[in-house]
Amino acid sequence: MTETSSVQIAGLCHDLGERRTPFTLPCEHPIIPESYPYRHEQASVQMFDHLVQVNALESVMKHYGLVLPADLEFIKELINGPLDSRPQDCYHLGIQNNFDYERSLKFARVCEVEGRKHICTRDKEVDNLYNMFHTRNGLHRRAYQHKVSNAIELMITEALVKAKDYIKMSEAIKDMEAYSKLTDNVFDKILNSTDPNLTGAREILEDIHCRKLYKCVGLMYIENQLNKKTKDVRQKEVEEYLGKWPGLSKDDFKVLVVDMTYGMKDKNPIDCMHFYSKENPNKAFKIPKDRVSQLLPEKFSEQLIQVFCTKKEEQTLKEGKKCFEEWSKRQRCSPPAVPFVDNNRGELIKKLTDIQYVVNALKEKFPGKEFPSITSPEKQMEELYSFLDSEGDAVKSAFFTVLSEKEPHLVKELAVGFVDGKKEKLIKTLTHVKPLVDALEDKVQDIELPNIHYDSDSSEKQMEDLYSFLDSEVQAVKSAFYTVLSEKEPHLVRYLSWIETPQQ
Repeated sequence: MTETSSVQIAGLCHDLGERRTPFTLPCEHPIIPESYPYRHEQASVQMFDHLVQVNALESVMKHYGLVLPADLEFIKELINGPLDSRPQDCYHLGIQNNFDYERSLKFARVCEVEGRKHICTRDKEVDNLYNMFHTRNGLHRRAYQHKVSNAIELMITEALVKAKDYIKMSEAIKDMEAYSKLTDNVFDKILNSTDPNLTGAREILEDIHCRKLYKCVGLMYIENQLNKKTKDVRQKEVEEYLGKWPGLSKDDFKVLVVDMTYGMKDKNPIDCMHFYSKENPNKAFKIPKDRVSQLLPEKFSEQLIQVFCTKKEEQTLKEGKKCFEEWSKRQRCSPPAVPFVDNNRGELIKKLTDIQYVVNALKEKFPGKEFPSITSPEKQMEELYSFLDSEGDAVKSAFFTVLSEKEPHLVKELAVGFVDGKKEKLIKTLTHVKPLVDALEDKVQDIELPNIHYDSDSSEKQMEDLYSFLDSEVQAVKSAFYTVLSEKEPHLVRYLSWIETPQQ
């Protein structure tokens, strides 16, 4: 009975730290000091301790059979764990919820796995669990990360940042008594204030009231399973591109980058769960994805990028959209990973003599996939390539990632070898040099690129100047140039990889 009561208390108190915060501020919110490691679950535990203390609840808990301090610690451990409120969100948003949580709880069972107890569920419930994660993802797409919702959140954030020196909110998270009095009325306090120091914050909140919201000028979902750029890196990349666009300032835009996952970064959470069968309810096992359905998602991670314009001028909005569309096109180019694997087939077959570690690393990235048994040491790479060709770009990209991690010198050697070996052909063939140099500048930002005369010199002369620069720099710059070529000129790279290397 005490365990049941403890779980009920933890469920009720799980979001104390979040619900007490104005507009449920996230832990990375700008008004929260970077030096303070805040998480709303952590704040929930602190608030729980505060409420127990000020209301003298320990005696009440003992009266109802809780054993202290053990049950108190158990409750706090549960509060720190994950807990979703998806059913009530679906209900209030009018979104269909296909996950039957009551059924899932009914079939939950504790089994022992390698000496540790795990919460397992019945094997026939695997579809229900996939529905749970699908519903979670759908709520993020349709509600939590809706562009209007995010526009308002950004505006409230900016208003709170402008007001933070005059309305002391950030210090409250260190004092639970003050924190308990912190509510959304801060919005009205700023809005109704006549303090000239709050003018900027007040004007933003008035715009929200009048629905004069930041306009979303660009939205894109981009794969992040293998191209693991952090949110900060991706945000900076978009901001810098906006800043370089003629007539635009990056200060006129807010870039929002959100990692959209099934809850475990790029992994399938079902791969980490254990199930039991009707025939043997005490034996736990895993269920690979291909035994459930062929229609389930292949990828479990992507990034949502939204760009909002803080200005209202039509020209700025128009140029912002145009700029983001151009950036988006660059991201949709064939990733350099796949052309590299295809174009260097012969060299990789020749130079990789022991590939078991490569296969093992691929198995870790795709735990539910059936990999070939390497039967012949002499033909192991040919067998692996046959498998890669049959599986498509996702596995080839993973293969490139493994090569980059395990054989970085070989990857660089092949990239540099292409740039050196195809020098004559590239000088004669490439006519649009400036986009290549601009892209290269983005990749090697710490190195000063040459001053190339695009207006007066021929394309051949421009390429010769670029090669003079490449030959004078470290090999990493040539490797970066190969990546640029693969992104900008994928068909040319593939064609040149198939013909005989010209003699220098």
